Amino acid sequence: MPRKRNPNGFTTDEAQTASLIMSEGTFACLFRRYNQKALYGYPRTIVRMCDKEALEPASRVFGRPIYPAKTKGYTCPPRLFPPDGRGIWRLEQTGTPAEKVIERLKPLLSQEALRKWNATKQRCLAARRRNHHQLPPPRNRRRGQSNNSNLKPFFRSS
Repeated sequence: MPRKRNPNGFTTDEAQTASLIMSEGTFACLFRRYNQKALYGYPRTIVRMCDKEALEPASRVFGRPIYPAKTKGYTCPPRLFPPDGRGIWRLEQTGTPAEKVIERLKPLLSQEALRKWNATKQRCLAARRRNHHQLPPPRNRRRGQSNNSNLKPFFRSS
């Protein structure tokens, strides 16, 4: 009996996306604070490249548009990132949609890519489990302001 070449029915876009994730992709956590109490971490898959056309299959799989990310230095040749080459094309997916994409592409991804994805998911989940008393104060406060206005100053002015 001949072996099937594509037993899971992957499309060429999905195969190219898996290849892009393994070669050019990275995984990260997006941290969000709600009501200044709890910090939530969402896993994120990011693919950055100079060639916008190479990202189009991944854009169709992710269901997200490709957008430019400006940089200070020259990252790409000017013909690939007009007008001056100071930027890179970026595609990302965050949260449950990212988890669904990785779950679908799991048979096509390498063990190292899956290990990195699982480590990122664990890091994001650990942020969700933290006690809100252990979290640092929100960053949007001005210097010198405390989290609790009822606290007395540490030093006495004479």
